[in-house]
Amino acid sequence: MDYYSILGVSKTATTAEIKKAYRKLALKHHPDKGGNEKKFKNIQAAYEILANAEERKKYNYELKEEEDRIYAEIDAHKRAAENRKTAAPTRKNLNKIIETAIRKSKEAEARANNMSKRAQYPRQTAVFGGRTFTKKNRKH
Repeated sequence: MDYYSILGVSKTATTAEIKKAYRKLALKHHPDKGGNEKKFKNIQAAYEILANAEERKKYNYELKEEEDRIYAEIDAHKRAAENRKTAAPTRKNLNKIIETAIRKSKEAEARANNMSKRAQYPRQTAVFGGRTFTKKNRKH
């Protein structure tokens, strides 16, 4: 429960501003004047804490710790969401990446085999009348 929002004042409000806001809300929500008793008790609790300098200092410290904890939790959720975004495509495409690597490896191996076959069976070319003819010399 945020006492500053209950009284409708800022966190930097002076004691006089807090007192003025309390009196205005207390008059409006007092049970004898037809106001809500629960809301009136909340207004009283907020005023008791914020009007006393030591209590206000403790409250501000606790409020700051709570805000820090909430922001840390939000940051953790954001980091987890970012990790899920970056990790999911990698896992999703992992099979495709592996298949591509295997295919490229096989193609490189086939090229190497093809080159060795070419070395075994060199081609002879001849040009007659503007046309090119090739003949494979195969060792039998």
